Amino acid sequence: MPDPQARLWFRRIAVGQEHSVSRTVSESDVYSFAGITGDLNRIHLNAPFAKTTKFGDRLVHGAYILGLISAASTKLIDASGGFAVAYGHDRIRYLAPSFIGDTLTVLYRPTDINHSSGRVHSEVEVRNQYGALVTVGSHIVLFLDEEATTSSSVGDE
Repeated sequence: MPDPQARLWFRRIAVGQEHSVSRTVSESDVYSFAGITGDLNRIHLNAPFAKTTKFGDRLVHGAYILGLISAASTKLIDASGGFAVAYGHDRIRYLAPSFIGDTLTVLYRPTDINHSSGRVHSEVEVRNQYGALVTVGSHIVLFLDEEATTSSSVGDE
């Protein structure tokens, strides 16, 4: 029988509750991210080239911004006291470019909580230091019962 404490996470999450993460993106962040992922696109790394584009400067990787969204979702998970994993990103749109030196702030806000499935859908907004909206989308986390994730039979067939 599942431990009732394993499902108490939903009592600590509410629609509209906000979690945020801010980070100033450094040049070393972009170079490290490029090296880790293998995304060596010159729009991220080659300043002389980037200056010739319509953006006028090097762009922060979109996947790096997704990482900041993930950090904000972790704040929601930690505040809940439960255990959850990312279940998906939906309708992610990059509305404006983000550059090295920008301070990006993610606002993460639950919009739907499904207690029976354990899924929490959240709206995501990312703004730069000027308040410009640079990225929007939605994110889903899946809460799991602690007992099910620590059982020695998980994954055994």
